[in-house]
Amino acid sequence: MRSLLLGVLLNPLTACTGHPADTTPPADDTAPDTGTPLVDPDWGVVEDCTTQANGGFDDFYTDGSAVLVYGDDEREAAYAADLADYYSRYVTLDLRAYADLTDDDRAKDLFIIGSPATNPLLGELNGAVPVWFEEGDFVFGGHRYEEHGNGVAFVHPSPFAAGKWITVYAGNSFEGMYSTFTTPTGGHDYDATRGRGVVMQEGDFCRDGEIWSYYDKNRFVSEDSWPTWQGWLDQLDETTTDHHVFRYLPGSYAAAHIDRGAAAQEEKYAAVVDALGVDPLDEPITTYLYPDNETKGEITGDSGNGHANDLDYEDHMVFSADVDAFTIHEDIHVIAWYRIGAAQYSLMGEGLAVDMEGEWWGTPLSNWASTYKSDGTLPSLADLEDDWSGIDDGVSYPVAGQFVQWLAATWGMETVKALYVEPDLDAGFESELGMTHDEVETAWLDDIP
Repeated sequence: MRSLLLGVLLNPLTACTGHPADTTPPADDTAPDTGTPLVDPDWGVVEDCTTQANGGFDDFYTDGSAVLVYGDDEREAAYAADLADYYSRYVTLDLRAYADLTDDDRAKDLFIIGSPATNPLLGELNGAVPVWFEEGDFVFGGHRYEEHGNGVAFVHPSPFAAGKWITVYAGNSFEGMYSTFTTPTGGHDYDATRGRGVVMQEGDFCRDGEIWSYYDKNRFVSEDSWPTWQGWLDQLDETTTDHHVFRYLPGSYAAAHIDRGAAAQEEKYAAVVDALGVDPLDEPITTYLYPDNETKGEITGDSGNGHANDLDYEDHMVFSADVDAFTIHEDIHVIAWYRIGAAQYSLMGEGLAVDMEGEWWGTPLSNWASTYKSDGTLPSLADLEDDWSGIDDGVSYPVAGQFVQWLAATWGMETVKALYVEPDLDAGFESELGMTHDEVETAWLDDIP
């Protein structure tokens, strides 16, 4: 959940000038070489700003209460309740569906979540804030964000009431909105995201005038974050199957083996949705294949063998003669998010992915559990739940996989799915298995040879 830095005082402001954000963004051009849609980089952006102000969402919280406005979506309503509970340490949030919003509500500080497709209040902000929302995309900071998992979070004076504030956590979808809560804003006025934990732009507005402006000196998270990502995309070849889009460098190991790898991934995908008893996803999974860990780290910030950006329907994997991470593991995280829900424990999230793979480093999961039990290094169930990061990956992953495999074999996949989204495993064991935590652990250990 988002971290907040409260109590920062603003310094005096000075003027900033630039293209206003109170008009419709100009029509997109198209880059001649890549076909990439472009946005006029001057829309809502100022070229210079001498404002010496600390940024951040602090001003929103000074009144101590606000109205949290969500859209016509069951997930948004449920998530709004969770947010109200979490943010109660900072502010009292009065929940309100957009359909029930009153004039009195609009006169208060507003905490706005959702997407334009579900929450019309976002569309009402157009022309009054430096973001332009459309159904399926938004324009911000010289870019048009079109991906499913794109989101933007920002603070701004309320256009509905003088002296009041709005904070907005919005996206092109529920996942895009959710992505804005997977990265900390810290002391900034805004961040724009592309899925789980990926920030493309962050910084402070030029806090002058009725409509604040995006300040281009804070355009990227780092000097080259957006250019690096776009430059990577522009190099890639692509292979498409029924449920995947595979993207890789021409002439790479992945390019030479893509037909075999793609066919295997499609076969495994079908097996996973069948085993989980769910429908295939509504969108294909885009799988990025990297030639080595160094390149993956430079492009994504994560140099591990593989990771999923489930909120944006994508996987990132190293695929080379030395490291073959081109497996179904990351697909499972994406499928599970959309068809089961959010994993509340790494034990269940990673455990399900490893279980669906069926083995770990080519060795059956039962062998790993037996070995660790025999040599006394098998972690307790409590440690797997509460200290996941403190356990070596070579232990936690195969043991969690074996535990979920045991659950599925003993109680069935529907029970596993219920425990997957259960926020309190102790309560889940009682309700789903009719057993206490200690009884579950004892039965699990007794089953390991």
